[in-house]
Amino acid sequence: MKRCSESRVWNLYQLNSTAQILNCVSEKKLDRPSDSIDDVFSWVALGILSLVIMSTIFDVKQLTFKDTLIIRSFSLSQNLKKLGSLNARSRQDLLFLDGARVLTMLAILLCHASIPMIRIPLKNPEQFEQQFESWWFPIAMAGNTYTVQLFFVIGGVVLAVNFLDHIKTHPQFQLTYLLDRIVNRLIRIVPVYAFVILFQASWYRSLKDGPIADRYKDHCTENWWTNLLFVNNYINTSEPCSQFTWYLGADFQLFLVGTSIMMVLWKFPHLLNKLITVMVAFALIVPAAFIYIYNLDATVMMIVR
Repeated sequence: MKRCSESRVWNLYQLNSTAQILNCVSEKKLDRPSDSIDDVFSWVALGILSLVIMSTIFDVKQLTFKDTLIIRSFSLSQNLKKLGSLNARSRQDLLFLDGARVLTMLAILLCHASIPMIRIPLKNPEQFEQQFESWWFPIAMAGNTYTVQLFFVIGGVVLAVNFLDHIKTHPQFQLTYLLDRIVNRLIRIVPVYAFVILFQASWYRSLKDGPIADRYKDHCTENWWTNLLFVNNYINTSEPCSQFTWYLGADFQLFLVGTSIMMVLWKFPHLLNKLITVMVAFALIVPAAFIYIYNLDATVMMIVR
């Protein structure tokens, strides 16, 4: 393979070259025997599927226990109705945020869909590199970072609105509110999150076999705990489990900080102006300090290598 590549470069361009084999995939390497974690995922998936089927039957047939929480939560017919209906409890004046989420998600998907172009062999890499000279390329690269931040902004707006709605009906300070919000968030996220991590650590390893599969390694068998503790964006970042879930870690951390700040304002409303001043100064000084100390680029760019 090495000699063939070197000969091909000489025949096409009359250039002496040295080929380096970065990865070699063989049939033996692709043949990965199943282990215990694959069996665990199979049983968990089968249990969830069975629960959905039984709950749907109980719901459709209007059998006993229809109105129990488990039946309503796992009934396929109930959940399909919820997907197609407007939540009456949601704030009508904030419905525009759903449109903002959709447009932002489309922009992020478009950006991420182009990432494999950087990692796979290209027949004409010069054409790809020439895009760097286009007027829109630096705008797209800089805008990519701020597009993701829009989700943090939307999450912060919803968090603040829900908090203000709560203190209107419960003006008396309650320290348990913070714990209640944390538990509520964990109940909504962790079960599905844990199932995805279990899939990544088991069946996914077999589904993604191919010539460039090793370039996208997941380390869920070793570092799954960083995800469930929502610290995966700080700990073992070079060996991530489900790299795209860095957002969940960052979002949960911002949720804790934001809720804690609002709890302080709830208890000590006279500190509002001082706290805003501290937050603005913190937001300006800390990024600038990190950029200066570690000699980083002020704008995160996608480096093509």
